[in-house]
This record gives sequence, C-alpha cells and structure tokens, in this order.
Amino acid sequence: MTRLYGEGTIKELIKGKKYFLRLYCGIDPITGKYREKTEMVHGTKAQARRRLEEIRTEIESGLRMNADKITYAELSEQFHGMRELEGVLKPQTLRSSRMLEKHIVGRIGSARVCDLDAQSVRNLYRLLLENGIGNTTLHHVHKQLKQILQFAVNNDILLKNPCDRVKAPQRSKPVRKSLTKPEAARLREVLLEAPDSPQIGVLLGLSTGMRVSEVMGLTWRNVTFDGSSPCARVIQSLDRFGNIQTPKTDSGIRTISIDGKTREALRVWKKKQALEMFALGMRQEDSTPVCTNQLYGFFDLADYSRWFRAFCVQNKFGRYVDDEGEPIPERHLNTQGFPVDREGHPYSRNNPKPKTRKHYEGLKFHELRHTQATLQLAAGVDIKTVQTRLGHASASVTLNTYAHALPERDRAAADLFESILDEAEQPRVIEFKSKAV
Repeated sequence: MTRLYGEGTIKELIKGKKYFLRLYCGIDPITGKYREKTEMVHGTKAQARRRLEEIRTEIESGLRMNADKITYAELSEQFHGMRELEGVLKPQTLRSSRMLEKHIVGRIGSARVCDLDAQSVRNLYRLLLENGIGNTTLHHVHKQLKQILQFAVNNDILLKNPCDRVKAPQRSKPVRKSLTKPEAARLREVLLEAPDSPQIGVLLGLSTGMRVSEVMGLTWRNVTFDGSSPCARVIQSLDRFGNIQTPKTDSGIRTISIDGKTREALRVWKKKQALEMFALGMRQEDSTPVCTNQLYGFFDLADYSRWFRAFCVQNKFGRYVDDEGEPIPERHLNTQGFPVDREGHPYSRNNPKPKTRKHYEGLKFHELRHTQATLQLAAGVDIKTVQTRLGHASASVTLNTYAHALPERDRAAADLFESILDEAEQPRVIEFKSKAV
C-alpha cells in the first residue's frame, strides 16, 4: 500500500475557478526519486478539497499513481499483450479476441478507465445494438469487457469492476435447420454423379457430420478404405486464417465410420486427384488434403464458402435475394453473351444496370452436420454413438442441441408403453394337470 506524507497542498491558480493539487507519496523504491500525485481541478475551493480527499482515498486503497490517466485503449493493449506473452491461448483465439475488441475500442477507446461505471457500460451495449450488433456478439463483448476490466482491478487501476453490476446480454437462440430425408437423398445423388474436390467435401459433411474446418483439414493419411470398416480419423482442422490446428478437446479427436457409397466416391476421387497431380509434375502423398484447391493445397475457407453457396443455388438448395427478400432474377444474356435487361436491351450509360445487393438464403454447410445428427437420432441411433460421431464433449451437449429430433422416438416410446399395459390386461390361463396314478 502506498504511504502518503502530509495532507497535500492546494494552490489557487484562478481565484474561485481553478486549483492545482499535489500529494507526496514517498520515494520510488526503483528510481530513488520522490513521487507525487498532481491534478488540476476546475471549480470552487470546496470542490478542490473534496477531490484531494478522493485522491488520497484512492491511493491509500492501493490504486496506481497513474490510474486516472490510463485510457481503455491502453488497458486493452496491455491485456492482449499479456495474453500473447503467456502463450496459453491459440493464435486463432487471440486474433478473434482482438477483432471482437474493435467493437469496444471504437466506442470507448479514448475514455479513461476510471470514468467507466455501470451506466456507461449499459450505454455502450445500447449503442452497439443500435448499430446492428447481434445479441450473441454482444454477449461475447460483455464477457471480454468484464475480463479486461477485471484485469484493471487486479492491477490496481480500478477498485471494482463496473461489469459486475451489469446483467450479461442474452445470446440469441440458434435456429438449427436440417435437410429432410428426401432432400438429403437428392443432395447425395447430385454429389455422386461426378464427384470432384469440393463436392467430396460436401459428401463428407453430409455422411459423417464433420465440421467444414475438419473436412478441409482432412488428409489422405487419415482416410482408410481397406478392411471391413472404412473410416476417417479427425485429428486436425483448418482455421479461417489457413492454419492447421488440433481439436480444442480430446473428444474432438475421433474416428468416424464411412458408408459404402462415400467410400467408393472417395476411392474414385483419390485416383482422379493423383492423375491430375501427376500431369502437373506433382505427387500425391499422405499429407495431401482430400479436398484441394486448384494448386492442390488446402482450400481457403472463405473461397470454399463462396463455392458452396454457388453450388447450392445451382442445384436448388439455396437462392439469392435482394434487401427486401425478393428473389434476384437470373441474368439475361444476348446472343453475343453480354448481359441485357428483360427487354433484351444491352446496358449502357443511358440504360444503367440496376445495383442490387445479393443475400444468400438456403442450405449452409453446418446444416449438413445438423442433418446427420437429426436423421440418426430420429432413426433410433443411441445418443452415445451420435455424440461420438459429432465429437461432442458429453451426451448432454448432444441432447440439448438436438432434442428436437426426438419426438418420433417419444411417440414410439408411448406406443411401446401402451402395448406393455395391454399385454398385462390379458387374463392368465392356468392349466391344472392331474397326477398320474
């Protein structure tokens, strides 16, 4: 605890309007120089005295000497720098944390940390919501802001955390969509017609429930065709920055059985990929990705997402709509292949092409994972098996996520119970056999 010497001094600069405060805080043990706390106060002399006492209380409570000068942006940089030096978190987590921090620093980066209170935090959340931030993102903002302000408390910059008195924003309840049986069957039929690199990725997502990052990180070393149990082993994934990373939990490392049609499609694609690489003077190896880009390296996740949306639109699993939600009409081309309007007139300066923002509406890759789990559970596959295939840490996660898939099994359970009671109502026939004389 910092020890103060004397009562401090108040120097009047402008009579009744401006005062200069000074408190002596002993000798710095590192530099050997005298330390002092100074501040300028605009107001009356009574206000200057009150502020002097506030400063004394704060310093005697253990706050840093320069606590009132640290801005939120400086605090945030200290916090993230410390986490990077610790080396505990993965690079992707650190990048995501810094990207999330832009929402906060953009609003209160220049504010002094000591000026933040519960109401200013609530005002921050209100402004973020008004500017289009969703509830789930706001929930993560609150979680991170609370961590950073707790870092300020732990480092004697704040006496208490303002976020402790602010209720955490509720996450938006995710809408989990999945394909029906006929839709899933039609999608598989399309994928098996002429499987290539990106289509094999969709087939794996549909037949195994793997995440897109896991599919894109899969190499031939971890795919087994031979034997009675073909399978894919998940030991790594590809993040959105192009880095290979290991699963977050031990349950994420798993072996997933593959059905016969998927195995045959993989076998055909592996031979085709090897021939294509050989024609370019390249050699297919165990470390070669199953799903490759045009240079036969790992796919960029953003590029793959764009391909997947175009694939879904082409095969009627999705569509593009405008800002009002109306479908965007297909492009009209003339005989020379140039775009024209509906009347067949080419676009020009006098006939400008209308500017329309496109929004994708339809199947998403992660919904293939929901399809796998939903159809398996509805068919009566046990929870533990589905949990293992999906890589969930516990069966409760699977149940909480896919409880909507169980009504059919609940109906079957009700019918079974009815049959049990019906059987109990049947009178028992007792036969008496006479003893032989």
